[in-house]
Amino acid sequence: MTYTRNHARPLLNDSEYELFTLSLSDRITDLNQAELNKAITRARRARDKASDLVKRQAGKVRQSAGARGGALNANERSKKKEVALSEALGRFEKRAAALEEAEEKAKKREALAHARSASGKGPGKGKGPAGGAKNRAARRAGGSTGFQSDSAGKKAESARRAPQTRINASRSAAGKRGQSRRDSR
Repeated sequence: MTYTRNHARPLLNDSEYELFTLSLSDRITDLNQAELNKAITRARRARDKASDLVKRQAGKVRQSAGARGGALNANERSKKKEVALSEALGRFEKRAAALEEAEEKAKKREALAHARSASGKGPGKGKGPAGGAKNRAARRAGGSTGFQSDSAGKKAESARRAPQTRINASRSAAGKRGQSRRDSR
């Protein structure tokens, strides 16, 4: 059950109720990250206090009742209080995660905008798709784009051959391992 203001008011004291109402959607959006972190700390502390109270009360009732079954509904109000505070904490943590995610997205957008402005290529700028496609086709065909030295061309050629060389080396090593196993028998 989700607790409303009317459900929570009889369960919580004034400071806990203020924290609970702060967690509701109409007020939580006004909080910045620092205020939200303080609210999370307060809510976690209040929830832990209520949880400890529930455990202590259950232990006392269990001792007096002599069995666990006799203490089932003995501290119902304290359990409800713990649940209400847990819900408030959950809302605070959800809002904090949303703020952090929005902040990360803003940083990524800013970095991308900075990178675009630094490279001089923004939307609609640069060579366009035809120029890029031409250069890619020339590189795939092994031709030079006009600004490549001989040593760079040799490095590019060896990089194109590298995957096949790795495959051959792997096959050779597998064969040698197999022969070694047969020899050891």
